Amino acid sequence: MKRFLSVLTALCLTLALSVPALAAGGVEIRLQDAPVWLGVQDTGSGSALVYSTDQGKTWNATTGDAYPFSTFQYTGRDYVCFGPGSVTYTSSDGIHWSRMPGRDWLSETVRFDPTLNSGLCTCEIELLWTGSEYMMRQKLLEDPRDTATHYGDGLRNHMVTFLDETYEVIGVKVFDGQVDAIGYANGAYSATVAGETYTFAKADWDLGQGLSDNYAVGAAGVLRKVYVDNPNGGSLIARFDFSVDGRSWVTVENTPWTTSPEMVQILPSSGGDFFVCNTYSGEIYVSSDGFTWTTHAPVTGTWHSIEGVGSPLSATYTFRLAGTGYLVAQKVLSTGGMYGLGANMPGPRNTVLTFVDKSWNEVWSYDFGAQVLDAKQQNNTWYVLVQGENGPVVWTSADTQTWTPTDQTALPDDTQSDTRFEVRDGHLWASFDDDPAYWVDCGEYALPEGCRLSVRPILHSWTETYDETMGLVVDAVEQTGAVQSYTGQVLDWTEYEQLFSNTFPTPRYYVTLDGEYLSFDTMPIAQNDRILVPLRGIAEALDFTVTWDQTTNRAVCTKGDTRIEVEIGTTNAWVDGAERPQDVPSIAYQNRTYVPLRFFSESFGLNVNWNGERNTAELNTAT
Repeated sequence: MKRFLSVLTALCLTLALSVPALAAGGVEIRLQDAPVWLGVQDTGSGSALVYSTDQGKTWNATTGDAYPFSTFQYTGRDYVCFGPGSVTYTSSDGIHWSRMPGRDWLSETVRFDPTLNSGLCTCEIELLWTGSEYMMRQKLLEDPRDTATHYGDGLRNHMVTFLDETYEVIGVKVFDGQVDAIGYANGAYSATVAGETYTFAKADWDLGQGLSDNYAVGAAGVLRKVYVDNPNGGSLIARFDFSVDGRSWVTVENTPWTTSPEMVQILPSSGGDFFVCNTYSGEIYVSSDGFTWTTHAPVTGTWHSIEGVGSPLSATYTFRLAGTGYLVAQKVLSTGGMYGLGANMPGPRNTVLTFVDKSWNEVWSYDFGAQVLDAKQQNNTWYVLVQGENGPVVWTSADTQTWTPTDQTALPDDTQSDTRFEVRDGHLWASFDDDPAYWVDCGEYALPEGCRLSVRPILHSWTETYDETMGLVVDAVEQTGAVQSYTGQVLDWTEYEQLFSNTFPTPRYYVTLDGEYLSFDTMPIAQNDRILVPLRGIAEALDFTVTWDQTTNRAVCTKGDTRIEVEIGTTNAWVDGAERPQDVPSIAYQNRTYVPLRFFSESFGLNVNWNGERNTAELNTAT
């Protein structure tokens, strides 16, 4: 706290020394080409943000939230205030301020905030409105006094990032060094890097959504392979893209593979690094960040041997992160070439499971005498899937030296289903509540028959201890544990969490029926010390049919011989024709008919109990 106050004091002194004082005591913040001037004024009980529309002659208090000890900008469209802890405020006129919605790129900046971390971190952010989108540059640097990397420099330091009107990322342009300045004029974008200014067009942005043909999720982001038109004509060619958030994609250039990209395959997610293999030569390419690659060529007599396999060949590998290294399996076969001679000759390590450390030194290996298909470590036990005479067989070991076959035919699945996500009627739904009663629609998603839903976070590790969620990868996983092709999607965690909060603001009220939460598309509300619920939601949960009688302006619920009617805007209600007034009227709210919960539930023959600690109405069928 002392550090925080000292930083604020220093900032105030800096401002006071660098700009003229306000007549009432304070400092002016003159923003270049801005129609409104801003200032910080001492009110006697604290500091307030004030504005002037007459070049500082008169000053008035702004409205809404804006932190006065912060960095202010005029983007050419609006005003932006970057406050401590990545909290950001915006204003269209410099007078009325509101907090910017949470954004992934904004959360990346918090660990560089000098008021929250060591005081010599660099946290520069610049926004520029072009007339159709924002250009953004960042300079996020660690404290130079740190001798060890704690969380690395900013992910977007080498990028110009483009944002839409709601400040969501819509594209990026990557450079080889720190972007120090940005500009826009007459349809041309510019960026200054190491003293040299580069111009580019919108066609040069790196764009893209989804995961395309095949991909891997690593610790740093997502690597994907997608087929695009060949600029020289002819057939399609493959392009490799990388993304830190799963939505803005950057083309991976200067890759070590020089053969046809159709012969280069992204290997399945390892849990750590990214792996690409040349299926023709057996070479393996490894990267921890998606951009910097190391080549491993096959070497006779090592874990990466293809000795004796005739060319041309077909090669693929499996890498599984396990503690301090990787479990490695290979499937290398000769294709026999044009005439088929020597086809299916296996590689010498096809039957071997190898464990290598992260410097690629072999630690141990075991020969199973049959093709190794996959492997994993779980709860201090090692598992390997081996091709047996009658199908796959799982072997286990506690010490990696003694292995025992089991009657299992698939590796144990230690992934837990994320209960915050469900697929219903071809749509993906998400809930960000402790009690999953309310859900928001995340769009169309078809879950193939026989597959389960898998939702994995894209994590960026900024210390050995802390990760941050950059996005969510949605997959369909087969019974074998394999990810089914062409089903991957990427969700913006922040976007849907914000949508959920806007749709279902707090306090939230809940309804349970015999202990099970009822799910509504609009929430129950409190009015005059009564809880009102969406009529259709609770009625259909009890197998009633709901219709609307326009002649009587009544909502009608029927089930068998039971008929319940309510009249909007009045306390009038009828149960099987007998009038049963309610203590508060039914209302129309958010295009739904809302009815008093207690009256309606008791009319259905339910017992009602209110749990005030959990804001929950507990309904129980009468016995």
